[in-house]
Amino acid sequence: METMWVAGEEFFLTGPDAAQTAELARQGWDPKLAEKIAAAQAQTENDRAALWDSPKVRRRLETLVAVCEWVEGTEFVAEVLREHGLRHEDIDPAEALRMLSVMPTMAVTLGLKFRNHWIRRPWKSNDIFDINTLSVAVPYADIVVADRYYADALRTTGLDDRLGTTVLSSLSALASHLKAL
Repeated sequence: METMWVAGEEFFLTGPDAAQTAELARQGWDPKLAEKIAAAQAQTENDRAALWDSPKVRRRLETLVAVCEWVEGTEFVAEVLREHGLRHEDIDPAEALRMLSVMPTMAVTLGLKFRNHWIRRPWKSNDIFDINTLSVAVPYADIVVADRYYADALRTTGLDDRLGTTVLSSLSALASHLKAL
């Protein structure tokens, strides 16, 4: 049994070998799909940044980021609402946006996306991967190691304090932190 667990962990850490990759591809697996989706999402954020560059629009930037997240999650939200006998029309838009901001995962997503738009950071695929990963890690982990930019972003937005997560920007800082515990 232990051998099976070790083999499973190794597979998830290293990924499929050449033969497994060929078989998965034969079954329709696209190993580049996540990268393609992230690139498309980064382009969408860059397109939004161009549209949102006027001072009048930038005053409402935080709301615009939240509305876009709400709209992109519409199908998921609709499904959850149906499960509770509700429709989109039954939800007050201002309440919906407030609800998004108190959900820990969404708070991180909204905070980091808002910050990136606010400072006019050009979007790359890696930003999408980083935000998606941090939006799950920060609310539910005691310690998170992020790259320097996102560690600073989490601290600057106060998300680290709000969610009670220690945010570090290097593995050496992690080692020091753990030794001090």
